[in-house]
Amino acid sequence: MSAPVRISEAATLALHACFWLASSPGEYNPTRKICDDLQCSQAHLAKVVQSLARAKLVESLRGPSGGVRLASPASEITLLDIYKAIEGETSLMPGCLLPPSICPGRACTLGNAIYSLNRQFVEMLGSTTLETIRQEFEKSR
Repeated sequence: MSAPVRISEAATLALHACFWLASSPGEYNPTRKICDDLQCSQAHLAKVVQSLARAKLVESLRGPSGGVRLASPASEITLLDIYKAIEGETSLMPGCLLPPSICPGRACTLGNAIYSLNRQFVEMLGSTTLETIRQEFEKSR
């Protein structure tokens, strides 16, 4: 059975990597260690980290004691920040997903319902910080 809300593999990896980094604030962590824990390829994580660094969500340091860390406290980084760093800006527009020649656009009840769900999803991502997730994880242990 598939999930109704799908997040790309890159965005999923970015969310997990940032959560992983939130567990060791301020420390530079080798990407190899993150890859080992998340069981992902170093090449894929490198691309994700590059996008996160471009968005100023992580910082990287080269060298033997280098690695990657969050650029800001976990309480200041939302899941939406991470999602946008990988997927780009979100565009929420009401209306049907089909061409106007097939469906009358803004009057489409299904399109408006999907718009509402997408809006709620974006609001949830924007109101949830890495720190919130970290605290929930600690409670569940």
